[in-house]
Amino acid sequence: MSASTLLLRRSWARTAACMTNSSTFPRRAWSSSSSSSSSSSYSSSSSTPAAVTAAATAIASLLYLASSEPKSFHSNSSSASFCAPSKSTPQTLYVTGSESGRGFKETVVGVPKEVVFPGPPSPIDSVSFGPAWAAVAKNGNVYLCSGLGEGGPTGGAMVITSTLHEAKGGWFGAAQAVMQVACSRDKIYGRTSKGEILYWTRVPSAANEEKGAGQSAAAVTAAGAAASSQPRFKGPYKYSTWETNSDNNIIGQKRPASVTHVSAGPEHALFVLSNGAVYGVGANPDGRLGLGPQQLHQEEGGEHVRNNNYHRKNFFSSPIAMKPLPQGKRVLSAACGGTHSLLLDEDGGAWSCGADAWYQLAQGETWKVTKDRPEAVFWEPKKIRAFEDVIVGAIAAGENHSLFSVVVEEGGYWLEKGNFGKAAKTPARVVEMWASGFGQYGQLGDRAYVHLSVAKQIKDLRLLTFPEVKLPVPVLGCGSNHSAAVVVEPSVKANSRGGPPSRDVELKYKPQVYVWGHNLGGQCGTGKAGNIAKPVQLAVEVEEGRKQGRMVEGVVCGYDYTGFVVRVDEGGEERGGKGGSK
Repeated sequence: MSASTLLLRRSWARTAACMTNSSTFPRRAWSSSSSSSSSSSYSSSSSTPAAVTAAATAIASLLYLASSEPKSFHSNSSSASFCAPSKSTPQTLYVTGSESGRGFKETVVGVPKEVVFPGPPSPIDSVSFGPAWAAVAKNGNVYLCSGLGEGGPTGGAMVITSTLHEAKGGWFGAAQAVMQVACSRDKIYGRTSKGEILYWTRVPSAANEEKGAGQSAAAVTAAGAAASSQPRFKGPYKYSTWETNSDNNIIGQKRPASVTHVSAGPEHALFVLSNGAVYGVGANPDGRLGLGPQQLHQEEGGEHVRNNNYHRKNFFSSPIAMKPLPQGKRVLSAACGGTHSLLLDEDGGAWSCGADAWYQLAQGETWKVTKDRPEAVFWEPKKIRAFEDVIVGAIAAGENHSLFSVVVEEGGYWLEKGNFGKAAKTPARVVEMWASGFGQYGQLGDRAYVHLSVAKQIKDLRLLTFPEVKLPVPVLGCGSNHSAAVVVEPSVKANSRGGPPSRDVELKYKPQVYVWGHNLGGQCGTGKAGNIAKPVQLAVEVEEGRKQGRMVEGVVCGYDYTGFVVRVDEGGEERGGKGGSK
């Protein structure tokens, strides 16, 4: 699978600023026939354009004006960005999903359950899922959580099993605070407040050691399996060398700039630096680190062999520089999938590299393996042509699928049905979500369970607003084969004829959570088993009486888990919860 990131960073404050300037967005014509819906939280009068603008400004301020230190929620398939409310807003984490990939019984949780943290409620900086655990950055500390399942004294919720890092202590009592975490299959990466990278390495479990000694999986005892449910890590460590390629020679150096973003897949990780460069570490058999083209020559037997010494190495234990984007474009964030990578540049362009066997790179290729092109891969980042005329605001990468949030500032419109078959067009600002790649479990949200070589719009997640309303870019999350999004929506999306809502209507804006895709292990948190081929709205609710829905401010997907970062109500108790689709 992969490791994904919902990143809350200064770069997204820049995106918010761009969203207030219509000249920064290209034009594209779209039509829509939206239906109305109702939901409430933030209310404002929309009787005049100025009132609408004020309402949107209030929402944008709430969602974008975070603390001076970047915040991030990280999941295991991708990388996306979302700015939580102010630093003083307390938050908690609800998790749903499955540990059944490790062969345990009664490890499926069908509804979100709360993870209880020590101390008073406080903001959550970052969350990331490993194959059977979660890492959470909170107050500068890093907590390791495990134990998701239906049995046990915690009622099936994840619990904190250890503290990997404490912000206090260290030399002169000033250890660095960890602001973002990212999990691979056997490592946890942490980005500190000073832009350094720490990492922890997983200690093999007793059960794995027994299997490695020759025992079959069936011979692993239940006690050994239980022990493996509480993973242990050693560290932290630091990378002493950051490598670059010069004429196919690897040159070691110190880290050239501070790290602003980290994302991890099962076997690779990407680090985005403040200068816009990207460094990668881990496996690279298919170009997922974006190091550049591999030169092939054909030997006498007809087999293609790589003849570039620099690229013969398929695993890099130290960070190595990705090939720069053309024209000196700077990278803002990255998303690591199972065997592919996505990049988001400073101009809102999306790039991809790595394996493309299931079209997860969204390059529009329908691969036909030939002697001249024996592998369905891209060895260096290539721009995704489907988004050349729009702005991409967020990216997410699953095991073999990809998601994109797209903003069309001008050129969109409502299409209102009139008399005698006529229709009226009213200008609108359009926010869309697109998907490509492997779609067997419905994770592309297109209702068809098909694979897509070209990114396609998810029709059920298309939002139109008045041009002066600047709603935030939707947050995206990808697990192995499921997806999720947080979208800020108005209470009325359109009138009864598909046109814009009346400006005399008091509109209310609220973040809504949508889930879809693989759900046989409870990944989507709907409380029902079965794959979901289109986005469905999910409510994370208080368990006692199920009277009040929680305000979900972020969503994190990874492997077969989904985490919901939820605002804590003042004076409220956070002890367990239930979810249900609407």
